[in-house]
Amino acid sequence: MARLIGPDAGQRLVYVLSGSLLRSAAGFTAVFYSDAAGTVLADMAAYQPLNPTVPGSVITGSTLQVDATSRLPLFWFPLNGQDTLYVRVGGVSSPLVSINADYDPRIDSLIVGSGVTSVNGDTGPIVVLDANDVGADAAGTAATLVTAHDIDTTNVHGIANTALLATSSDVSTAVANALADTTAVHGISDTSLLVFGPASSTDNAIARFDLATGKLIQNSLSTVNDAGQVSAVGGIFTDDVSVLGTGKGYRFRASGGALDFDATGADLYLSVFSGATFNGTQRTYARFESGVELTHLAGRLESTTAVASASVHALDPVT
Repeated sequence: MARLIGPDAGQRLVYVLSGSLLRSAAGFTAVFYSDAAGTVLADMAAYQPLNPTVPGSVITGSTLQVDATSRLPLFWFPLNGQDTLYVRVGGVSSPLVSINADYDPRIDSLIVGSGVTSVNGDTGPIVVLDANDVGADAAGTAATLVTAHDIDTTNVHGIANTALLATSSDVSTAVANALADTTAVHGISDTSLLVFGPASSTDNAIARFDLATGKLIQNSLSTVNDAGQVSAVGGIFTDDVSVLGTGKGYRFRASGGALDFDATGADLYLSVFSGATFNGTQRTYARFESGVELTHLAGRLESTTAVASASVHALDPVT
């Protein structure tokens, strides 16, 4: 048997779960096992970039470090030809996940039997068999016909490793599994990369995107468009909130001893529009200067016993 190179490219990228967030696993230790229970360390050999077709020395302890791009390094799978291993990244509390050898040579190993490579000194890639090569009778004179039969494990004609025998169904299944694994890791067929979290609103999810509208949580009313604009219904901020422009801004401050509405970098104007979306007639009632403690009030100012009561005293700039 021969070692297989791996893991497959679609399974090398790994992350660690930190609270409710997925983070890079760069620098974490990955331990590899040959069984799904995680009790038997895997037989592994080092991958040599300068000699990529020849396995290097056996890896002691069956451990590797996740590289700087958060990917599992390449290595050679067990000498017995095993093509599936199990890896745990980040300690004993982390899940044990199955990985496969690189799919191209893995499929090759499934379909390569003990095919004829030479007959009576005649070598491939195409070997022509004649009657003398197989000791057959002359054409049309054979007493017994030789017919093909399906592959089986009880009459394999000297094939040393029956595990390598594969039917067309086996190959189709292996290809389908490869496509499924690649799709799960790399996204859908148009190369888009989709991120999904749990479906329940009570689960800890990093994100769940509605594929059609860009909603942050599927079926919710919160959206983010391509221009970066966030639309939400209601909302709670647990600290100060700042709205910053170029050289100026507002701040709603709740962290001090009182509630403050602050402005910075320019004069502050208080206006009301007659329209529903900052349109129609704009009426400006007050201006607070930034460079000096000076307030400007426009229009009639009335003093009342309540905000909806009749005027008691009035300060009218006209009269």
